[in-house]
Amino acid sequence: MKMRGIAFQKLFALTLVIVTLFSIYPGYVHAASLSTLSDTMTRQAASTASNHEIDFELTNGVSSGSITVNFSTAGFTSGSVAYGDIDLRYGSSQAQVEGACTASCTKGTLGAVAGTSNTWGASFSSNILTFTYPTGGAVAMVAADWVDIKIGTNAVDGGTGVNQITNPSSVGTAVIAITTPSDTGSVAVSIDTGGDQVTVSASVAPTITFGMSASTAALGTMTTGAVAVAPTITLTIATNAAGGYNVTMADVGNGTTAGLYKASAPTHNIVSGTATLTGGTEGYGVKGAVTAGSETVAAPYLTGGANGVGALSTSPQTFVSYTQPTGTTNETVTASIQAAISSSSPAGSYADTITMIMTGNF
Repeated sequence: MKMRGIAFQKLFALTLVIVTLFSIYPGYVHAASLSTLSDTMTRQAASTASNHEIDFELTNGVSSGSITVNFSTAGFTSGSVAYGDIDLRYGSSQAQVEGACTASCTKGTLGAVAGTSNTWGASFSSNILTFTYPTGGAVAMVAADWVDIKIGTNAVDGGTGVNQITNPSSVGTAVIAITTPSDTGSVAVSIDTGGDQVTVSASVAPTITFGMSASTAALGTMTTGAVAVAPTITLTIATNAAGGYNVTMADVGNGTTAGLYKASAPTHNIVSGTATLTGGTEGYGVKGAVTAGSETVAAPYLTGGANGVGALSTSPQTFVSYTQPTGTTNETVTASIQAAISSSSPAGSYADTITMIMTGNF
């Protein structure tokens, strides 16, 4: 019984010493754990540059010392990343810290070394990022604050970041350790062989539609008292060509000169020209107008007045054009073929062939 009493006394004394030590030297208590850690990367392929957004919640506040983010043991390479490529935000609102940071949130000013006005030192050494507490004017991190650290081109608070951290060359799990004066934690990310991206391919088949409402244009029996006008021909146009389209016109005339031609003797060609036609004066041409869509009718064929026409040519001339896809709705343009004769125009049959070609600019 005496031995048991002695043993109990020794155990009690040892326990008292331990409790006393922890009371006098609270620094001996093991650091608390950070919570809700995450690291959102923009790329996870091996040996590939990536942004990082590291988030965590503090258990204890930070009012001195430093915070480290250790990329070294995970195999990352910081390269030229400096404080200008880094953001540090913290506060009581997770949404604000990770978002606009306009309330319940502090944006730490970063520099190569710690300074006043809440300027944290932020630098990499041996691929370990160290944030050093400001020397003055500091806004302390308090218990349960959320911390958001952006590294790379996603950093915007001190200007847009330029440099990024390069992923490890080895594939697998990479663990990044984070320490504060009172808390510790780690976060794991996956490094892949290049399977972090899916290359999507597709194609769109080219389409083009061109139609004319009629293939003949009868001017009838012409007289000197009026301008002869053939029934309007409507062009229907649609294409998904990136550069749009153009429609050209070319006529036969007498084979060398555009016009409305009488092939029987005595031969005669009513020459085509840009003009406002009047009865009693020879002339021949086409007037254009947009009836649906945003295409452009070439200037010669927009001559003013009901009988204003543009000159035809034996070589192709642009009649209408558009510089982008037409969409799902067909565009329509009208072509009005007109002619006038004089008292000296020989009697007989006159004819011409106008060729209209639509070209898609794919």
